[in-house]
Amino acid sequence: MNTLSENNLAENTREPILVRLRRTYKVGYDAVSMLVYLLLVFAWGLWVYPLGRDYAAMADLAGTMPRVVAPVFAWQMDLFGAWTMGYILINLFLLYGCMLATYGFVNLTVRGPIWLGVLAATLFMANPVHTEAVLNISGMVDLLPAFFALMSLAFYAAHIRFPARRRIAISVMAFFIAVAPFKANLALVLVIALYEWLIVPREDRAPIRLIPFALITILAAATHFRALADQPYDLGVMFTPLYFVFYPIGFLPETARTLHEVPALSWTAGGAVLVCVALIYRKARRPAILFGLLGMVGLRLYHGGPEVDPVHMTGGGQLLLESALFCLAFVALCHRIMDHPKWRSVVVWATTVLAITFFVLQIRVNLAWHHAGQAVQEVQAAAQAHEEARPDTPFALAPDFQYHLGAPMMLSEALSHDTPFSQQVPHVALFPLHYKRPGVMDIEVLEWAPHYALLEIRGKRPIDVVPWPYGWSLERDTSEYPEATVTLTMVEEERFRVRIIPRNQRLPEYLLHGPPEWDIRRP
Repeated sequence: MNTLSENNLAENTREPILVRLRRTYKVGYDAVSMLVYLLLVFAWGLWVYPLGRDYAAMADLAGTMPRVVAPVFAWQMDLFGAWTMGYILINLFLLYGCMLATYGFVNLTVRGPIWLGVLAATLFMANPVHTEAVLNISGMVDLLPAFFALMSLAFYAAHIRFPARRRIAISVMAFFIAVAPFKANLALVLVIALYEWLIVPREDRAPIRLIPFALITILAAATHFRALADQPYDLGVMFTPLYFVFYPIGFLPETARTLHEVPALSWTAGGAVLVCVALIYRKARRPAILFGLLGMVGLRLYHGGPEVDPVHMTGGGQLLLESALFCLAFVALCHRIMDHPKWRSVVVWATTVLAITFFVLQIRVNLAWHHAGQAVQEVQAAAQAHEEARPDTPFALAPDFQYHLGAPMMLSEALSHDTPFSQQVPHVALFPLHYKRPGVMDIEVLEWAPHYALLEIRGKRPIDVVPWPYGWSLERDTSEYPEATVTLTMVEEERFRVRIIPRNQRLPEYLLHGPPEWDIRRP
């Protein structure tokens, strides 16, 4: 007996320390490893400057945020001021909470090897489709409702697996916090119902458990009745964003425009995806797969948010819950494939490569956000210098850069509000254009007069830098903006010109040059 114990001790001593820790403290080890992955991916984003929707959110908390979030974000603004890292750290804390809830929910539902929960939580964390939820300092608008929703699902699953009144009570409380103030989660009750129908063993099903969740949903729906009535129930707007949960790099501009202009092609593509999903489920026959996929669809019955840009995926922060359910369905499929011994190592290697790919994609996006933030700061400095030299004299912001590799530069937004990070500066935003680095795209102002301006863009086609839904491609295409009418006057191979005519006033005398690296040549 002593000899056997000594042999076991010797074998354990020869094991690498990480293997021994993983064997002894499985859940704790997984929690630490997920935190390491989170920091590995998002440490690059801790210094991202506010972009896009952040400025309107900071300037008008009551008008842009739910009542529950507004006071919390106001507290953040009082605490952190212009320290961006503080806001991002809070977002990462909430994202880590979502990862832990996803980890528990997946393991309780799939009931496979515990590392599948780590895989699901990691893929959920590194999915670029909801980058804005983390890197926008106002990202808690998306993260808070997702966190409480996932907590509700995790405790509901824990109650099913290990029945206890306190678990179902916590699930109901988390559900109330997730649904009552956040209209985006009104369809969460459908996910609970699907869990009861598809995951809970038939002998253990108890529809009576759904009553408190249904009552809370009815109360929340009555509170948000106007939002429900005003929402455009467009099937494309509702369900197309689900495609970007598993293809998180967006469409090419040509693809987005074609699908928009030819609805029959969009429906055909969507039908092909559904057929593929049905065939996969027919072969796999795992209820968890069907639950995850139907849960994604159920959540989109009331999407509760803006449209998701199919090129840059702006608005993708609303897809956090859908992403978590997709990850559950995906690891359930992996678990099914691993039933065959010869495929186990293939699944492990394939999912490892997939996770690393998501890491690389997300780090690339983080760096793009960082670069966009630097450009915004330089424009703000140039605008402030102009204001000090010529007080109350508007300048022309042309072009008004919108995106850089998915990062929402939105220059005009950064100059239109008084916030800890910006001062409102009089300006006129003209000609929205998507940013490309110098050397890839060059801009020259050929003419600038009170009632007329002509710009030439070289190195890119119109559809590459003014993509859908703006959708330019042909000469004389015109877009109407509040401040001006912008018309495409010439199209050649990787070169085009635009004419800007003010609608209600003269063009400002001065054109903002922007950072030196842009090298926008003026007459």
